Amino acid sequence: MRIYKQIEKLVQSNKLSHLYIINTQKVANTKKEILKLIKAINSSDLKIDEYMNYELDNIFPNIFYLDGNSNKIKKEDLNHFFERLNLSSLMNPYQYKVGIIENLESTSLEGLNSILKEIEEPGENISIFIFSNNIKKLLPTILSRAQIVTLDEEDLSEVYKEFDSHFDAFVEVCVLFSNNNISRAKEFSNKSYNEIFDKYVKIMQNAYKKQNFFYSLYVSLNEDLEKDKQERNIFILNLIKYSIIGINETNNFYIHNNYFKELNKISNFILKEQIYLTKWINYINDFLQNIELFGNFKIQKQDMLLKMGEIYE
Repeated sequence: MRIYKQIEKLVQSNKLSHLYIINTQKVANTKKEILKLIKAINSSDLKIDEYMNYELDNIFPNIFYLDGNSNKIKKEDLNHFFERLNLSSLMNPYQYKVGIIENLESTSLEGLNSILKEIEEPGENISIFIFSNNIKKLLPTILSRAQIVTLDEEDLSEVYKEFDSHFDAFVEVCVLFSNNNISRAKEFSNKSYNEIFDKYVKIMQNAYKKQNFFYSLYVSLNEDLEKDKQERNIFILNLIKYSIIGINETNNFYIHNNYFKELNKISNFILKEQIYLTKWINYINDFLQNIELFGNFKIQKQDMLLKMGEIYE
């Protein structure tokens, strides 16, 4: 990818910036991108595929890694991370000490504020790379001080490769609902999401009957949409959106998927008999956007449900 060649040239000319934010929303495998970055910075002959199972913190002595995928990054984690980064010695032949933080958006506002000093008063020969699949959740003060790089979207086949032998029709649902976000798609492939799919398809099928349709949907959404369950929220709301607008069946990859056929059957009815429900799409999109911008979850949820109910009535 061109960006890594540019970074390698910046290192060679000693012009690497102090802070970069790498937008990974469109890539299938963030770890592979981090390894590409490490390879470029250290001008290494590192073989990416051979290091996919290695701990990123243990590959080179000048690379420091903080993982926000599994657990929410705490303020104490950030303090310890920067302490290690700042106090370590820079050894030959490396030109930079590199701090890599993945999914910084998973930390608290207090944690985000705690790194501002590190950004405003950088140590010598230190460069920080924040890999994020949701940069809207990062503080504007952090974004304003960074070089922002958006990685190109990978081919859909590369996303599907991440599922290896357990590829099935529901994986296609997971990938579509995740907007090609591989970590989110893998979360969606959990059995519990299959059950959620069945639950909400049955609820949306009640549109045919026109009796107590929104009431049952309201009760379920009010119960299932939770502040700390963002991935589940996205899955449920995308299911509702696609049950209204349908899936493009001109895509030959999807044409024999029974999950999509169920959604399209509901969509065909709604677009013919209850076209006004298409306004729900805007309300759902507004809700998801407002939550990303630190909007009050409970207020935003009730506002969305109220608007959806008014349209249905």
